[in-house]
Amino acid sequence: MSLMTFQWISPLMTASDFLSPSARAIYFDADLILTDDLLSAVDAYVGCHIMDNAICGLHSDKYRILATQALHVLGRCDHITLMNDGRIDTIDIFDNLMCDGKVFHPLLAATSQEEDVSKKDDELDDEIEDEKCQKVGKEVPLIVLSLLLASRVNIVISLWLSYWTSNKLDLSQDQYTVIYAGFSGSRLVLFLAFSTILSLSRTSASKAMLHKAMTRVSRVPHVLFYCANGSYCQSIFRGYSNNGQRADRCDANILHNPLVNHFQNNSQHLL
Repeated sequence: MSLMTFQWISPLMTASDFLSPSARAIYFDADLILTDDLLSAVDAYVGCHIMDNAICGLHSDKYRILATQALHVLGRCDHITLMNDGRIDTIDIFDNLMCDGKVFHPLLAATSQEEDVSKKDDELDDEIEDEKCQKVGKEVPLIVLSLLLASRVNIVISLWLSYWTSNKLDLSQDQYTVIYAGFSGSRLVLFLAFSTILSLSRTSASKAMLHKAMTRVSRVPHVLFYCANGSYCQSIFRGYSNNGQRADRCDANILHNPLVNHFQNNSQHLL
């Protein structure tokens, strides 16, 4: 009598960390596979790949227990056990459950309502994002106003020089000089204000764009940071710097990070 071995996979981890235990479960060749809603830890494409090639592929001759809330995979299950408040409610095959509308149809209706609510929330988020994009920051009116005033003062200075050279106004040279100095000083102040506000706005916009970009990159599964041969893709940070040497130093520091080395070793086993 051979000893039955089993492997347990839990989704209580990030999508990138989920790849290593799932790969170990596939190559472990256990007699019993226990999965705790593993499809919720990955996207639809990866979940379909796992169902086709792992659960229904390599492990088609094993005992597989799949705890899941994904109703679209129930048609591929040999037996279905419905749980209600922690207790077993029904044990049957998919065709019988579909014929029994009292058991299965409420689940489909609840799932449909959740999808409708999710779509409405996504549409509302898109509308809010569009409104935010259409809003103009407080700096834009100040930039436009300072630029317009500076251009108007520049025109006034040109006119004043023409009056000064033609001596149209009955003023002394000192008075002409003082008024010209006042106009020139005001133009300088306005151009300084314009340059300062524009620089601050550009810095703020750059920080916001960099923060959003780094947030999205940090949430990408770590396997996507590796090339086809399993080596670390060092070009990922070159888009954030116009200095190649800085990007190389950043890549070197990351490559010596123990956490990155751990991910690299795991991904090489997967690839």
